[in-house]
Amino acid sequence: MLGQRWQRKSQVLLHLLAFLGILVVINVLTAKVSWRYDATASSLYSLSEQTKKVLADLNTPVTITAFIRDDMEGEQVRDLLRQYSRASRKISVTFVDPMRFTSTARRHNVERLNTILVEAGGRKKLIEPTDLFVAAAREIEFRGEQAITQAIIQLSSDVTPRIYFTQGHGELILTSGDLWRVVSHLKGEGYSLGVLEIGALGTIPEDAALIVAAGPRRDLLPGERELLVSYVRRGGKLLLLLGPVPGEELKEWKALLGSLGLVAHDDVVVDPERAFFLDPMAVMPQMHLHSITKDLLKRRLPVVMSVTRSFGEVGPGGDFTVTSLLVTSEASWGETSFTGSPRRDEADLAGPLTVAVAITRPVPGAPKRSLEDLKTEVPGSAPLTEQQRVAVVVGNFQFIRGDALDFPGNMDFFMNAVSWLLERDNLISIRPKFKEVRPASLTPPQAVRVFYGTVAVMPSLVAAAGVAVWWRRRWL
Repeated sequence: MLGQRWQRKSQVLLHLLAFLGILVVINVLTAKVSWRYDATASSLYSLSEQTKKVLADLNTPVTITAFIRDDMEGEQVRDLLRQYSRASRKISVTFVDPMRFTSTARRHNVERLNTILVEAGGRKKLIEPTDLFVAAAREIEFRGEQAITQAIIQLSSDVTPRIYFTQGHGELILTSGDLWRVVSHLKGEGYSLGVLEIGALGTIPEDAALIVAAGPRRDLLPGERELLVSYVRRGGKLLLLLGPVPGEELKEWKALLGSLGLVAHDDVVVDPERAFFLDPMAVMPQMHLHSITKDLLKRRLPVVMSVTRSFGEVGPGGDFTVTSLLVTSEASWGETSFTGSPRRDEADLAGPLTVAVAITRPVPGAPKRSLEDLKTEVPGSAPLTEQQRVAVVVGNFQFIRGDALDFPGNMDFFMNAVSWLLERDNLISIRPKFKEVRPASLTPPQAVRVFYGTVAVMPSLVAAAGVAVWWRRRWL
């Protein structure tokens, strides 16, 4: 008996030692593998795919020196920079406490905590803490990845694209409160911005990489239109946000669109099937697959547009190719009467309607590819040697102002359109990381089902269960 007891105890001890040995081996192996899983909805603790592409294409070593303290914000910066160093061997990261090593901080002109110095190819850029932590409408946004990746791109490139916003036709003013978030995002991604009054200047600046018209409410002069047409012929890019303007025909703006193969309808889109909060004029259009929209489709981020016009194509055989980006449902229509409540009649345009398009044109002399190749590629991703990106036209400008940008899809759609036009595909969807509070964007049919399900069906089931229990106990 005594021998059997010792035998059982020795077996238990051996099993315990084997288990502990396995744990040690697993810990040793996992310590050499930097694998992590990020379960947050907005990937708060992971680098974006676009940043990974930028790091994979690095040819020059990059040195990052972070002047941070051991506080909550400093730990957030520290964790992000460790991800950079793990993602690429060309990234070297050093952490410095500016309170202890004041001479080092002074030598690099660092005056505040949480300042990051990025050096590459003999050039350097300081990222201030105000570029990392930005006060937004609801909370403090952490834009570390955006700022650091952009700094790496800037130091690796000598070109800073300049974007001009047209003024003088009732557009949204670049320096106003309506566009401050758009301006902040554009500057954060390395663009320089300017104001363009075409009539006063009499020409298009040579450094204009992109011209944005954000909600004009008055018409162009014929000479201004001719300058814009000439600009496009020379390879210029346009981002036109042309919402409906009751009482104004905007003939010259329409003529500009006509030169691009597009027709602007004088209507306001009404979509009772895909509306936000039961407002049929606040449209949540369906997205067609394109380089601009593919990330939005993947993340299921809707675009919400209030008071929108629709577009149509001039016809086949033109120099330009028009690709639909955002399209309404079949239940929608284009309301042509601007008095009273919207009501569908014979004069209205029948849905589905296109409310945003991307326009390209073939590069002269480029070889034509087979239909099979065209079927397998994502629209808008054709090589630049084959398709020149010309314009993105949206029938709404309200989606980039004020509270409309609380919908993450609105800002991403605008910024993706800018990046696509400027051929900076590696910047598409590198956006600030913050804990997302995604509003439930329900269409009217979904809202009705939720209402009756929670108000009628679920209480009825509870009542039925109670009656069943009472009936059974009554006969026990």
